[in-house]
Amino acid sequence: MALPVAALAGAVAMLVASVAVVMMAIRFLLATCCLAAARTLSQARYLVDNRELNAQNPGIACRASKNMSDRMDEEVLWGNVVTGVDEGDGWLRLMERYLPMVLDGQPALVPAANGPDLEDGRDREYIVDNTSCDSQEAGLYFCRRKDLSDRMPEMVRWGELVMGVDQGDGWLYMKPRFLPMRLQGVTVLSPFEENAQ
Repeated sequence: MALPVAALAGAVAMLVASVAVVMMAIRFLLATCCLAAARTLSQARYLVDNRELNAQNPGIACRASKNMSDRMDEEVLWGNVVTGVDEGDGWLRLMERYLPMVLDGQPALVPAANGPDLEDGRDREYIVDNTSCDSQEAGLYFCRRKDLSDRMPEMVRWGELVMGVDQGDGWLYMKPRFLPMRLQGVTVLSPFEENAQ
């Protein structure tokens, strides 16, 4: 009788150990899911904002780390909307690169709320839309003034988000530049509605 009791005790011990391992795995998975959810929830959209800074360059260079001198070739243009995580230390994390939230003491990234809740009540997000235009260009070129012939070398690509003020005359103002809202009678800047995505 002693042998079956010992075997039963061994089996129970193995079962308890197996349950403990399974519980640890479940805890690990839950912690990983919660961390991923927290990171996703903390993501927000930000306008690359030149209204206070009044910089003459076309945008902000991305950084490979949280160091201003660690510049990358990639640049985010003024007026674009980016999605990232505010690290709470003056940096916005965009996947594996960073943007400074303040430049020269002025805000360079501000929350990009859709609709009229910014300071002048007229800023709005638009998606650069090629669905009706069927343009062969990679995107829309910025203009220095409300004139397609006064084109700048910088462009915003199809499918990207921008934020600016509809001037009511077919132009979107993104200080200090403009984007045409229509090309050859076809809409190329469509109001962006988050719940439609």
